[in-house]
Amino acid sequence: RLRKQARAMSVDIVNMYRQVSLEYEKKLHRQSITLAAVDDLLGLVTNSRHPRAMEREDAIKSTAATLTRQDERYVKLIAKREGILNTIGELEFRVPAAPFANTWHELALKHALVDAVGRGLDALAWTPGIVQVERWESALRENLERVDWEVVGDGQYRVVGYPIDQNVPPIEQIVSPEGVAGLIGKENADTIIGDKSGKGSIEGSNLKIAKPFMFNLYDKKAVQFMNKLGKKHGVKVEKEVDEDGNEWWVFRIPESLKAVVKGEGLPLFQDDEGPKEPRKVRGVYLPDERVIELTEKADFSTLMHEMGHWYMHALNELSQVEGADATVRGDLETIF
Repeated sequence: RLRKQARAMSVDIVNMYRQVSLEYEKKLHRQSITLAAVDDLLGLVTNSRHPRAMEREDAIKSTAATLTRQDERYVKLIAKREGILNTIGELEFRVPAAPFANTWHELALKHALVDAVGRGLDALAWTPGIVQVERWESALRENLERVDWEVVGDGQYRVVGYPIDQNVPPIEQIVSPEGVAGLIGKENADTIIGDKSGKGSIEGSNLKIAKPFMFNLYDKKAVQFMNKLGKKHGVKVEKEVDEDGNEWWVFRIPESLKAVVKGEGLPLFQDDEGPKEPRKVRGVYLPDERVIELTEKADFSTLMHEMGHWYMHALNELSQVEGADATVRGDLETIF
C-alpha cells in the first residue's frame, strides 16, 4: 500500500548522519591542507633561508627574499589564512559529534528531506526501532564470532573481538568501563561489567546492541522532530504498512514544504530561533615566528592541538636540513 500511494525515500538515520559527517570531514581535510600550504608560503615570505625556499628554483628564492610583511602579497596571504580558519570553524560548527550532541539526528533528517525533494519524491520513510535493532544485531553477529574480555590492571578491560572471517585478525583494545559501551554497545557492556568473575565471552545470540538507543532514535526523536518540522505545513508522521506487511514511519512531504526546500531552503545548520555564530578559532600556530597564539576560548586541548602543528612544522624543517638524521625523515614519512 505504501509503495502504491507514494514514492517514498527510505532513510537510515544513523547511516545518513555518517554520510553527512564524512562529507564535512573531507571538506575540513581539504581546508587543513590549504592552510598548511598557506603557512608554508608565509614561511617563505618572512624567511629567505627557509629550507624549502633554499631547495626551490632561484625565482622562488629571490621572490621570498624580497617580500616583507608590508608587501601586498603577504597581506593577501594573511587574509586568506584568516578566511581558511573561519571556514574550518564554520565546518566544525555545522556537524555535531554524534552521539554526544542532541541534534545530530535532526541534521541527518534534514539532509534526507532535501535529498528526497531534489529527487522528486513524495515522502520520507524509516523503519521502527525494533527493525533497526534486528538489522544491527544481525550485522554484528554476521561479522563477529565472539567477544572475549577480561579485567586487567587499574580496572581496565581487555576486549578482543574474533571475526567470523578467519582471514581477518582479532581486534583487541584495552578500555575503561565507560569505553566498553562505546566499543561493543551498552547491553554487551552491562553484561561484562556486571559479571564479577573477571573474564568471559559473549557470542551468538548474546551479542546485542543498545535497544533503548534505537527505540528512542527511530520511534521517538525522529518522529518528534519531523512532526515539529511539518507542523507549519499541516502534516505529521504516520505509521503505515506496506504490501508485505512491514511497518514504516512515513512523513509525506506537502507541496508547501517542497517549495520551502527548493526556494529559501531549510535552516540546515541552525536552530529555529535563528542562526548561531560559527565556532570561534581558539588558537593558531604562526610558523614564521615559532609562536602559538591562544584566544580567550582556548583550553588545554587547544594548546596540545597547536603544539601538534608546531611539531609537524619543526619535523618538516629538520628533515630538509643537509645531513639530517635518517630517523627524522623516517618519522615524517610515518606521520604522512
